[in-house]
Amino acid sequence: MAFPIFHRSSILLLLFLVFPLCSEAQISNNGKAASVKAIKEIIEKENKGQRIFQFTDSFILINPALPYPFIGRQRTKEEQQMLADLKKDRSNEQLTRFPLRIQVAEAGDMAYEYGRYTVEYDNLSGQHIRNTGAYLHIWRKVKNSWKLEARFNRYNADVPQP
Repeated sequence: MAFPIFHRSSILLLLFLVFPLCSEAQISNNGKAASVKAIKEIIEKENKGQRIFQFTDSFILINPALPYPFIGRQRTKEEQQMLADLKKDRSNEQLTRFPLRIQVAEAGDMAYEYGRYTVEYDNLSGQHIRNTGAYLHIWRKVKNSWKLEARFNRYNADVPQP
């Protein structure tokens, strides 16, 4: 099954382009394990409702509910409105991510995380909505903090899009 906005080959191409940009230095297996643990802890806190994700200045957001990829951390007024419109009838939204794979680059300054997610909420009509899908996060370590460099989301095919 192809992604609605991009193909799997695009994701692989992105990974092959981004990971070689990592510095030449290598980290130990202990360093990689600590990085994986740190990313898992961020996801666990986010799943509990804490909004602690940090984003790089060059953050890329690709989401099938948006008309085009958002590039950069700063949003135009139009983009802010698009994001607000997506959330307007989701006051009790619960988003849960289930990481399936986290891979840290040899240099220890980049990682990717692939997983599945579930989002549930009651819309303004009182209807309970439950969507599931998959995601890919690209992480960059900046000054000892893991920040999101890119996020790709896709809904499962059998779920109506919002």
